[in-house]
Amino acid sequence: MKKECKHEWLPLLGRHGRKSIPTRVFSCFHCGEMKVGAHTIKMSQYRMDMGELPMKNVGTIGLIAAPTADLTATGFITSLTTPADLVFGDICYINGSSQAVLARADVIATSSAIVMAIATIDGSPTPTAGNFLMHGFARKDAWTWTPGGLIYLSSATAGLITQTAPVGTDNVIQILGVATHADRVYFNPSLVQVEHT
Repeated sequence: MKKECKHEWLPLLGRHGRKSIPTRVFSCFHCGEMKVGAHTIKMSQYRMDMGELPMKNVGTIGLIAAPTADLTATGFITSLTTPADLVFGDICYINGSSQAVLARADVIATSSAIVMAIATIDGSPTPTAGNFLMHGFARKDAWTWTPGGLIYLSSATAGLITQTAPVGTDNVIQILGVATHADRVYFNPSLVQVEHT
């Protein structure tokens, strides 16, 4: 049985002017594992883990275009806090309190969509952290997209995506991605927006 290392963390040093200062990146004196802040990084030839989250390397950097089950996503995923009750597929922007809230393309103030909820998150009444897709592929079997069509932020309903670009006064056109299948989207939100006048 492999003996578990009793880590002795040494900070890596950085340069600031002429001074050497410790960074938030550490290496174990005994086994060589690294950590960033409180999160340990484990590396091998085919895999890298950050804390308990695996990042797989299969020879190239890429995204899995076919999530294997309903209500799943692959790609770049982050944890954010939300004050709202969200379900898989809800689109959010980041508000002034650094929280993910439902986006809507009816006015510029509530657009700027940047993430998609990829789980049910009960954020009301107490703000709660949950997982959000920033870039990648999402699958929801209830979707009925036209493959190849662009995906937009909805101006009619907060948090929804649509294949119809908004056309009302003050509405915001923001392309969020493209439908790759009837039940899948490639989520890649554009930060460029067009506001109707």
